[in-house]
Amino acid sequence: MSSDHSPDDRIGYDPETDTYTVSSDWASDESPSEAVVEAVAAATGSTPESLPPLYEAVDPEALDQLFEPTSHMPSLRTGVVEFRFHGCDVTVSTSGRTTITVSERN
Repeated sequence: MSSDHSPDDRIGYDPETDTYTVSSDWASDESPSEAVVEAVAAATGSTPESLPPLYEAVDPEALDQLFEPTSHMPSLRTGVVEFRFHGCDVTVSTSGRTTITVSERN
């Protein structure tokens, strides 16, 4: 993506890897599905409303449930979910990090 693209302030951009990253606290911030939509919109210069439905790429409710905080040994929970959405490679991790790599120009 070009360096003149300035996404939402919460979303960091690394020009060396051409990736966008947003960090969230799944216990108090927006849900993982909301974070994905916001980050992909920012990375692609779109609005969340103009994106196709997230459910065409991944089940948003299942995504949110996978990363829902638990009271049982939360430090042992690790993992990532990777999928493609709106021309982007999306990685969501239990650490609260969502990474977006734009692989197709829409």
